[in-house]
Amino acid sequence: MKHILYRLFLVFVLLASSLTAFAQTTEKCANEFLRVQGLDTLTDSDPALFKDIFENDMYLGDLKSFVPVASPYLSNPYNLAPFIEQIKKGIVTKHPAIGAFLCEALKKNLFTGASAYHARVKRLVHQTFLLNLIVEKMLADLTFMNEVHTYFDEKAKSLGLPESFLAQAKTIYKATHSPFETAKMLTVDVSINQYIDYRTRIQLNSNDLTAKIRGLKTNILEATTADLSRGYLDNVKTGFILASSPVRKLWVEGPNLDVKQHFVDGWAELYQTWNLAFMTGNLKELDMMYPKLLIPVLVNAEPDDYLYRRGVALWVTASMILLQKLQHTERPDFGPFPEAARLWGSINLKYAREMANTIASLPDKSLTEKFLTGLEWVRNLISPQPKPEAHGDL
Repeated sequence: MKHILYRLFLVFVLLASSLTAFAQTTEKCANEFLRVQGLDTLTDSDPALFKDIFENDMYLGDLKSFVPVASPYLSNPYNLAPFIEQIKKGIVTKHPAIGAFLCEALKKNLFTGASAYHARVKRLVHQTFLLNLIVEKMLADLTFMNEVHTYFDEKAKSLGLPESFLAQAKTIYKATHSPFETAKMLTVDVSINQYIDYRTRIQLNSNDLTAKIRGLKTNILEATTADLSRGYLDNVKTGFILASSPVRKLWVEGPNLDVKQHFVDGWAELYQTWNLAFMTGNLKELDMMYPKLLIPVLVNAEPDDYLYRRGVALWVTASMILLQKLQHTERPDFGPFPEAARLWGSINLKYAREMANTIASLPDKSLTEKFLTGLEWVRNLISPQPKPEAHGDL
C-alpha cells in the first residue's frame, strides 16, 4: 500500500512540475507577444481615444445610465497595465491552447509585421477595456441589460432596421454582403433575449435546455461552414467535436441572476480557442471582434459562467457592428490572417481530440474523421479551395 501511495505521489509531483513548466513557458510567450505588439510599454490610457471609441465605434454616448460609469476614463489617463495583466493571467492559467498557439506563432515568426498594426492594437485594447465595463454592468444588473437591449434596438431601427424577421435579414444582408454576418446578427439577438428571459423567470425547464442546445449547435454550424469554405479543416473538426458535446445543464443562481451552463471538462476553454481561430481566418473586423473574447470578465471566467458571459459580449459587439454597417461606415480591414488561422486550428484539433477521448457519448472517432475528410473532398470538387486575402502578418 505504501508503494502505491508513493508512486501516486511521484506521479502527482511530476504532473504538477509539468503544468508549472508549461505555465511558465506560456507566460514567456505571452510577454513576448505583448512586446511584439507594442503593449509592453502601454501604460497610461489615451482619454481622447477612449472618447472617440465610446462615441463613434461603440455608439454609447447617448446611453445616459452608462455615461457616468465611463466618463472618468474619457477625461483622465488611466493605468492600463493591470488590465492587460488580467488578460494575460486568464490566458496563462485557463487557456493552454491559446498559449500554445502564441508560442508556435512566435517560433514561426508570424508576428514579424506587427509593428504596422500598433495603432490598431492600441485602439483594440482601449475598446476591450470599455467593453469589459459595459458587460460587467450588464451581468450585474438585469434592469441595465434590458436598458442596453432597448437602446441598441432603437438605434438600429432609427437607421432603418425593419420590425419583421425576414425584412431584417434582407436589410442586414444588404448592409453586410455576408451570409455569415447576417445569420450571426440575427441569432445573437435571439440569444440575448433568451438570457433576459432566463434571468426574469429564474426557474428554467427542459424546454429551455433543448432550445439552448439547438441554438448553440446552430452557432457552431454557422462558423464551421465558413471555416470549411476556406479550407480550415482542423478547426472544422474541432467545431464538430464541440457541437457533439452540447450543454448538459442550464440554471440561474445568485443575487446577480447569473445564467450557468455546464459542459464536459475542457469544453469552455476549447470553445474559446476555436472561436478565436475562426475569427482570425475569416473576419475583416478583428479589431472590433477580438475584444469580445479578451475581456477579463470572460477570459478569467469559470467554465459554468463562460458561455453566458461570452454571449453577452458577443451581442454588444454585434450590435455595434450592425450600427456601423447600417450607416455604411468604412473601416480599413484588420484581417483575416490565414496562416495564423491554420496553425491555430491544428493546435485546437489536438486539444479537441484530447477532450473527445474522455467523452464516451461522442460518435465513433474514426467515422468522424472519415466524414470530415469526405466533406472536404466534396467541397474541393464543387469549388476549389479559395485563397483568403491575407493582410500581412498577425
